[in-house]
Amino acid sequence: QMREVHIRISVVSMSPELHALKQVCQKTGGIYSVALNPNHFKELMHRHLLGPPSTPNHIVPCLVQMAFPEEPVDREEHVACICHGVLHTRLYVCPRCESPVCQLPCRCPSCQLPLMSATILARGFRQLPPSAYARLETAASTAATTTTASTTPAPATAAGGTPACFACELPLLSSKSCKKPIRRCNECQHLFCAGCDHFVHNSLRQCPGCLAPDAAR
Repeated sequence: QMREVHIRISVVSMSPELHALKQVCQKTGGIYSVALNPNHFKELMHRHLLGPPSTPNHIVPCLVQMAFPEEPVDREEHVACICHGVLHTRLYVCPRCESPVCQLPCRCPSCQLPLMSATILARGFRQLPPSAYARLETAASTAATTTTASTTPAPATAAGGTPACFACELPLLSSKSCKKPIRRCNECQHLFCAGCDHFVHNSLRQCPGCLAPDAAR
């Protein structure tokens, strides 16, 4: 029964070899070992901390079929969707059975194929990793860092040589933005103002400085 459900049994024995246990290990694909001393026992136990290698005959990969319909195009005539039976002029078409559906994500009512939008999938993935940068700085510390640090790339500068936001290119040390918090990316070391920082963290979810060709890695 253990072999039918692909359960592997291994035994580390501290007593003389037992024929019954050895046969169980051999039939299930496990390993039967006899410890000679305490150190040998620890060595044998450590061998079982890592999972045994799996063979293609034991584990069959389970793949999820998914389709990405093309963007709907405005039609002159109204067509009823197969999922709700409501007339629409913009419908998604299932790539397998060509059934019209009105919204994504969904499962095609005809062939049961999961339909997904690449935009929705990317938006869901972007919520999983944490934000790339979150180091708060003040205008004074920013000015000191840009003049003393030599290992970080040169920040964007506005007219007059003052540090500027990498996204909007507005000066960060002006009288209006002096009291606002300034963010510095932990990866590319570029500076961002409060407005651009809010847009990057809540909408874009990617650092523009890290995406730039000359970003420091």
